[in-house]
Amino acid sequence: MNPAAPPLVTVVINAYNGAQYLREAIESVYAQSLQDFEIVLFDDASTDATPEIARGFDKRLRYARSEQLIPLGEARNMALALARGKYISFLDQDDLFLPKKLERQVAAFQGDVALVFSNSIQLWEKTGKEVLHYRSRPADGDAFRALLRWYYLSINTVMIRRDALPEDRNWWFPSTFRMCEETDLFLRLAYKYPIAYVDEPLAKYRIHDKNFSKCHREFLVIEENAIMERLAGLIPDFTSRYADEISVYRAEIRRAEAQIRWKEGRRCGAWTAYLDALRLNPRAVYLCELLLSVFFPIEVLRAVRQWIGKPAI
Repeated sequence: MNPAAPPLVTVVINAYNGAQYLREAIESVYAQSLQDFEIVLFDDASTDATPEIARGFDKRLRYARSEQLIPLGEARNMALALARGKYISFLDQDDLFLPKKLERQVAAFQGDVALVFSNSIQLWEKTGKEVLHYRSRPADGDAFRALLRWYYLSINTVMIRRDALPEDRNWWFPSTFRMCEETDLFLRLAYKYPIAYVDEPLAKYRIHDKNFSKCHREFLVIEENAIMERLAGLIPDFTSRYADEISVYRAEIRRAEAQIRWKEGRRCGAWTAYLDALRLNPRAVYLCELLLSVFFPIEVLRAVRQWIGKPAI
């Protein structure tokens, strides 16, 4: 790669006190078959060894830092603003790319495609167990309706075309979001452009006790409701054109609320939320999940979800 020329791909890594896994994540980028890349490592005020790890790599890794903790959506935007690549790929600090990730996804950009994603492997840290994320092919092409019905994109598998993003940063990741920032942006991209799927695992998602999405599910409910409001303001006749999909989406939000309330010991509120989810989406398995919740912990419910063909959350 010519050091003076912009790289073909920018890999954005957002880090916050993730030194335990960060070096391995970075090394998985350096091990790519496609070597025309840069890494933008944005450190969100970490207090661990993240800066020292960054200094251990060559100039293809560009390090930037916030001196105060900011929401993940804003941190992703600050990293994105530094990216010089034609394509942008995302890797969280505790995940891994498989060696052909960049090569396979760059090749999949054809026509107006603005986003490419792939299958991945879920890796349980405690046991070393690995499970394929998708067991059947997810929808691509004009996939907005399918994504509303069941949002199935995993950010560590996503690559986007940089010129599909307007220069207005207000169109990028929602700056106040802490958990669902990529859902908001990728749904809007899928509304405007076709997306493409590479039918092989190209990344690994590490599941461990400190996953932010497991520890702070309250943000999921708040932010997914905000996503629905934003889409309603952007898309003409959104609530009527996508009524069925919106009901399913809102059912999933209510299901998440039920799980939060159950974990907090608010059993009555959990049952109410589950029944409301069932009303919004009568075809779902919420009734089975509701009955199981009386006897089994949340980990069993996640296993049931995966068994019926949806990735564990």
